[in-house]
Amino acid sequence: MNELKHMRRLPEDATESIAFAESWRGIELKHVVEMNDAADQPSPFGFPTVSTTDPITLQFWDDDDRMGPILSRPRQGNLPSSTLTPYSYQINQLQLRSHSSQLFQGNGDAMEKREHVLDLIRQFDPEITDIQIASYGGLDAAIYLNHKRLGPAPLSVFGDALRRAVLLSSTLPKLEGGLLLIDEIETGIHISSLVKVFDWLMKTAKQFDVQVIATTHSLEAIDGILAASGDNLDDLVTFHLDNDGDRTDAKRIYGDLLRRMRHQRGLDVR
Repeated sequence: MNELKHMRRLPEDATESIAFAESWRGIELKHVVEMNDAADQPSPFGFPTVSTTDPITLQFWDDDDRMGPILSRPRQGNLPSSTLTPYSYQINQLQLRSHSSQLFQGNGDAMEKREHVLDLIRQFDPEITDIQIASYGGLDAAIYLNHKRLGPAPLSVFGDALRRAVLLSSTLPKLEGGLLLIDEIETGIHISSLVKVFDWLMKTAKQFDVQVIATTHSLEAIDGILAASGDNLDDLVTFHLDNDGDRTDAKRIYGDLLRRMRHQRGLDVR
């Protein structure tokens, strides 16, 4: 992971008037594909058995609006992306920003996006009737959920699973045609709710054409993803990562093979 500076994100003509005292969090990913024969022997045609593609370098940045309109200018080749960590849902400001921006960014009707949020959180508590941003007593704004029994209640009084569901459901629709990265996808979600969360995630990601890349160390999460996938295993690919010093090898496992490894052989694929 490289620390990427402001200057890397700004137009050349904007750098002189901006202080660079801080950095955004970001990662730079260099992807190289190496292919070799299974037997690891020279081919009969005399060519080497190992071929390597030219590296592809990608950069992913945390959302940050501190630089105002400069960074909001659309630039050719930009891919809408966002990263959700295991603790992102605990940050009130991030919840506010995500819920606000999904109403004003991307294509589609704002009320339709609002319904996507409510569709997911109602699976945790069917008595929730609405979601809104409010400020109690003129203090800092916060997300409030209208509840049939509790009335307007701040999001902070609800459980971790529902709070993470609010952040997930408000983040995904604004990334239409882009990429959502989720670290430890099962964090904060009870095992009994995994399948319904993953089912919502897959259907909504497909509707908004969002590629989801998630990490997990949980077999329950893997089984939940398989259950939510149903027969649509062509949309699912798993990568098993083996770290050896400075080298990381990735083994690609297609959805159908993953299901057979888990259901027929009971293998631990973590």
